[in-house]
Amino acid sequence: MPAVIEQERMIRRHLLEKEELQARIQGMKNSVPKSDKKRRKQLLLDVARLEAEMEQKHRQEMERFQESCPDNGNGNLDSITEDLAKMDLENRPPSVSRAQKRLLWEKMYPGLF
Repeated sequence: MPAVIEQERMIRRHLLEKEELQARIQGMKNSVPKSDKKRRKQLLLDVARLEAEMEQKHRQEMERFQESCPDNGNGNLDSITEDLAKMDLENRPPSVSRAQKRLLWEKMYPGLF
């Protein structure tokens, strides 16, 4: 389980880093006027480079993590299948609609309604 928790933390951190990068990119785009074609083109190149670097870094971290925990995927899958086997969905009673509930209440308490 600690490996799963660690992986979730890493994914959450990756999402946070991605959001921060998007905010930084948005600020950079707002600082360059649209009329300045040269700076705008350079900005687009910088943005593409930053995004590529971040994606590569995240991919490498994920690969390193999966190399250090090779049984992570199978253990997680086994626990999910065990949990599904414990669940008994077929024997669940059918849900009662609002109209059926109202009729039951009217039968139980005839003078109330």
